[in-house]
Amino acid sequence: MKVYGKYLVIFKNGDGQTGIAASFMTKKEAIAALDTAFHTSYSGVWFDHANNQFHIEKNTKEYK
Repeated sequence: MKVYGKYLVIFKNGDGQTGIAASFMTKKEAIAALDTAFHTSYSGVWFDHANNQFHIEKNTKEYK
């Protein structure tokens, strides 16, 4: 089985669809990437230009 990084960046669009946007080995790397690409509206949630939400979750599963 393929295993993603320890921390996943999860997106949620306006239609309620969710998915994995990216994976990182450390939370610090994930935060740095999101801070560079998007703006934060409140702690732990980032928004892009289309108002999609992104947040970080610790990975607890293996994915194929």
